[in-house]
Amino acid sequence: MPRLLALAVLVLVAHLGATARVEVQAYPTRTVRFIIPFGAASTSDINARLFADRLAARWGKPVVVENRPGGDGLVAAVRSPPHLQRVPWGSQSSGL
Repeated sequence: MPRLLALAVLVLVAHLGATARVEVQAYPTRTVRFIIPFGAASTSDINARLFADRLAARWGKPVVVENRPGGDGLVAAVRSPPHLQRVPWGSQSSGL
């Protein structure tokens, strides 16, 4: 009898776990910013802008490319407001 009860509980728990719904928040919820540690018209800037255009079309949200040259990219990453959805973008030599 205890085995049958344990089996019934196991089946019930497995069924409840399989039918549980998970609410997932869509990403992004607001504007996404690409932080580029190089000047305008650099290769990284052009690649980021092409990528941002495709993401904006796919997500339906604006994707902004922001150039912040200097400080080997560290200043660009540190000085960004923490509430923004941001993506640091750089090359292998910039350390981002």
